[in-house]
Amino acid sequence: AELPTFGWHNPKAGHSGTVSYAKCMGSTLPEGTIVGCRVGGNGGRKRVPLERNESDWWQFGGGRIVSFRNTELQQDFAHCVLGSETVRWRRTGPPARLHVRLAFQFVEAEQLSVALPLELCRVDEPVRLASFCSQPLYGLARMQRELPWAVDDWLEYHLGYLGFELGDIYDIDGSLEEALGRPRLEKWVKSGRLVYRPHFAANLSGSFEAISKEHPYCAEISSPENIGAG
Repeated sequence: AELPTFGWHNPKAGHSGTVSYAKCMGSTLPEGTIVGCRVGGNGGRKRVPLERNESDWWQFGGGRIVSFRNTELQQDFAHCVLGSETVRWRRTGPPARLHVRLAFQFVEAEQLSVALPLELCRVDEPVRLASFCSQPLYGLARMQRELPWAVDDWLEYHLGYLGFELGDIYDIDGSLEEALGRPRLEKWVKSGRLVYRPHFAANLSGSFEAISKEHPYCAEISSPENIGAG
C-alpha cells in the first residue's frame, strides 16, 4: 500500500479517457486566511438569508484557522465564534442541523472573499483522544477455538494496555459475537468502549453480501478504511 505524503500526486489515478483531477494531498489554505461565521435564525434552525451587503465582513463573527499536521496529512479547520443566536441553546438545546454561512477573507483581499452556505449535522459522540477501527473481520470463532481467549486478549490489548478509548469493530459473518459469547460482548458494548457492526457486507448491498460469503477478503479490500474515507 502507498501512504499519502505531503505533495503526493499520482497522475495515473484518473478515471476519464481524456483528463481527470484528484485532490492533491497536503493542500491547505493560504497562510493568514481569516474566517468568520454567521448563524441562521432561531438558533441556527433557519437558513441564513443572502444579504445585499454580503461583502460586509462585520456581519460575520470572529474566527480563526486551526491546522492539523502529521507525517501523512495537512488539514485546516474553521474555528468560529457562533454569536448571539446560540444563546437560545440554553433553553432549547443545540439543533440537530445547524445552518451557517462560512466566510473567508484571504490575505491579498481587502474585503470578504467568499461566503459559503453550510448545513451542519450535530455530532453527539464525545471528542476522544484515540480510537481504532478494524478491517471487516471473519472466522473469529474458529480462531478462538484454536487459540482460546485470543479475541478477548486482542480487545484487552487495544482498549486496556494501549489505552484506546473506543474500538469500532466490523465483521462480515457475525463471528465476533460467536467468539466472545453474548455476555462478554454486551459487557464491552455497554461499557461504551466498543461499537460492534456485524454483517458489514450486508449493510452495503445484497450482492456484496453474497460475494463476501464465498470471498470474505473482498470486504477488507473494498472497505471504506482502505479507500481513504475517514
